[in-house]
Amino acid sequence: MINPVVKEHASRLYVKDGWTIERIAEHLKISNHTLRIWKEKSGWDVLRKEFLDTSQNFTAEITAFAMQLALDVKTAYTVDKKIDVKTANILFDLLARVKDIIVLDTERAKAAKEKEQTDDVPEEVRKMPEFRKAMATVAKLIENYNKKVGKK
Repeated sequence: MINPVVKEHASRLYVKDGWTIERIAEHLKISNHTLRIWKEKSGWDVLRKEFLDTSQNFTAEITAFAMQLALDVKTAYTVDKKIDVKTANILFDLLARVKDIIVLDTERAKAAKEKEQTDDVPEEVRKMPEFRKAMATVAKLIENYNKKVGKK
């Protein structure tokens, strides 16, 4: 018998939190096979993509709003040589939240990309220490390259 609460929790972990099927299976003590069936029947991959797209759109919108607010503060200062403290506080708070959202979105996108890169690899191979070591090495090389070219 399928517990709908458990299924919904598994869906959230996969779609919104970016967990792998294996991690969910271990965490919820459910077989990979059952989770893969739920994933296929409920369209978790489509839901995950929609969630990430929506999240990215939200990030873009809130970033644009923060930029407009900063421009308004700058314009007001240029004209009046004053800064409205309440508006400035809202701006600083908003910028801190935008930073947090961007970091979270980046982590989710990275997790989703890593998941896509290993989806074609059979589970038994993914569990092999050599595979994990190779993936860690590749991730480190990419990180070092991004640092050299100035990407984060």
